[in-house]
Amino acid sequence: MKKKKKNNNVEISTNNMSELKKLIIFIVIIIVLFGVFYVISLFIDSEKTETTDNTTDEVTVIQYDEILIGTLLNQNQDSYYVLITSDDNLNDVYSVYKTSYEAKEDAIKMYTADIDSPFNKSYIAEESNFSIDKISELKVKEDTLIKVENNELVEYFEGKEEIINELKNISE
Repeated sequence: MKKKKKNNNVEISTNNMSELKKLIIFIVIIIVLFGVFYVISLFIDSEKTETTDNTTDEVTVIQYDEILIGTLLNQNQDSYYVLITSDDNLNDVYSVYKTSYEAKEDAIKMYTADIDSPFNKSYIAEESNFSIDKISELKVKEDTLIKVENNELVEYFEGKEEIINELKNISE
């Protein structure tokens, strides 16, 4: 019986060695995979750095012509216009008249406010309100041209036809 036990010990020892070899191979494979991913990430990072460095020559331009409706009465000039419209209408309907007015030598500043901006949604309503004590009371229902003097709403022109007529008048 003692001989059989020795064989069992040899079998157990051989099984342990086999398991140990499998464990070492598994660890080596994991280390190799981590190494491959590390090299790939270094390569990708170096490409990103090269492409990022090439774009630093671009100049950032800040535009001062578009404002939020909430700041309509807070501009630096004593007198100015604010054209409240969507960007599509500004480019399609009013651009010629606005450009013609702004080309005048004595033209006062004209700002635009995008009616579709999420920041301006609280000023859109079914009925317009231009009799205001504070800007939060202002409501517009469609495209509007507002003239501001000394931080107060002086005149307004609502609807495309009225706005175009006023832009023609002030362009002459």
